[in-house]
Amino acid sequence: MFVPFYKLWGVAYHYSKAQQRWRKGPVCQLNAEEVEKTIGDMWREVYKLGKQLEDLSPLASKMALEIKLQLDQLKHDLPLLTAVCNPGLRQRHWNQMTEHVGFTLGADASMSMFDLLKMGAGDSEKVLLLSAVSEQARKEWSIEKNLKAMRELWTHVSYSTSAYKETGTHVLQGACVEEIQLLLDDQTIKTQTMRSSPYAKPLVASLKAWEDFLRFTSALLEEWLKMQSSWLYLEPIFSSEDIKTQMPGEAAKFQTVDDLWREHMTQANASPRAVDMAKRSTLLETLVGGNVVLDEIQKGLSAYLETKRLRFPRFFFLADEELLEILAETKDPLRVQP
Repeated sequence: MFVPFYKLWGVAYHYSKAQQRWRKGPVCQLNAEEVEKTIGDMWREVYKLGKQLEDLSPLASKMALEIKLQLDQLKHDLPLLTAVCNPGLRQRHWNQMTEHVGFTLGADASMSMFDLLKMGAGDSEKVLLLSAVSEQARKEWSIEKNLKAMRELWTHVSYSTSAYKETGTHVLQGACVEEIQLLLDDQTIKTQTMRSSPYAKPLVASLKAWEDFLRFTSALLEEWLKMQSSWLYLEPIFSSEDIKTQMPGEAAKFQTVDDLWREHMTQANASPRAVDMAKRSTLLETLVGGNVVLDEIQKGLSAYLETKRLRFPRFFFLADEELLEILAETKDPLRVQP
């Protein structure tokens, strides 16, 4: 019997404190979603208590009804609160809102719901206009948040390298490559989708810059892997003094690329974060140039092996790797016997 009275007293106490903050407190400090949820919870509670207390105490029931009516008024003002309590609002949005209501919005951090209603911002037509601006700001802010989240994710992305045999240098690990490639594919699609949104116009420069980063990183990874594949194949070949003697031009070219590769991997090992790698503006151009040279070396190597096969037709039955192994050991004529 006492429980409904106790509950009503609790709701009345919490409502008395909360409504002062909602009505007279700065709107910039309010969370519209939390306010709406609290009002809804209180409304359902006093509605139920009002029914329970009708026979027990008409006075208490009347008190519950009075709180419910006040909550109804607050619910009526919620669209205005939702419109102005939007963390996505920027100065351009406040300027639009100011034009709609006829007085400055966004400049006074102490402005309350009471102030807004007193100056006529609660007019239904004005609320509709303010809500439209706020909804646009909310969708722009959603894009802004997604872009920020993608950027923050990349601050933790690093290239993993490991020492390669006895070469004194490193190579890129395959596991990290797969993870980075998946992330690039996912974020490229997301960024393109956001750029196509009608709400992306204020963020078009930031989105383009991010798309450029993703495109650069993707191209960098592609050229890096291409160079690594060629370097892994050619490094043991041009480690042979015999091959160097027989192909001095290609050997000199490989030495140039080998120096470039070792310098790049030293820097990558010392500063492996992807965002730091992207700041090396000439890196992609350097890798592309190195791969062009490696292609020339591969063509020269193929032409050289072809001449050897033409001179000794039995070499046609050998793979390039087997033939190179023989040519790398010219001082041992028995190498050809197997």
